[in-house]
Amino acid sequence: HRPDISNASLLGRLAQMETNSAHGHSLTVPMIDLDTFSRSHHCIPNVVKIDVEGAEALVLAGMKTLLLQFRPRLIIEVHNAEAEKGVQAHLAESGYTIEAIGRTFETAYPFRIHCLPN
Repeated sequence: HRPDISNASLLGRLAQMETNSAHGHSLTVPMIDLDTFSRSHHCIPNVVKIDVEGAEALVLAGMKTLLLQFRPRLIIEVHNAEAEKGVQAHLAESGYTIEAIGRTFETAYPFRIHCLPN
């Protein structure tokens, strides 16, 4: 069972998600957006790798300050058409150029992109 992570209101604050394992146990996983993590840990990444099974746009939305002010390079694995649209929108808004890297399988998705600040 996959939890619904499509709600963008999760960004900017610590969220809790619960998932059920095959044995009926639940696991609470803390989440934090990258802007908050970067600020609280006093670290600014030069490169960010994103592989989040369809939640790529949600991750990008949670790192707007990093994208606009610090301009890290990105490597993103895009998992579906909806995620692709969201990724393209966030990166265009943030002034990034997208370069295709390749595919793991001979299917439309997933595929990898390299994103460079303009």
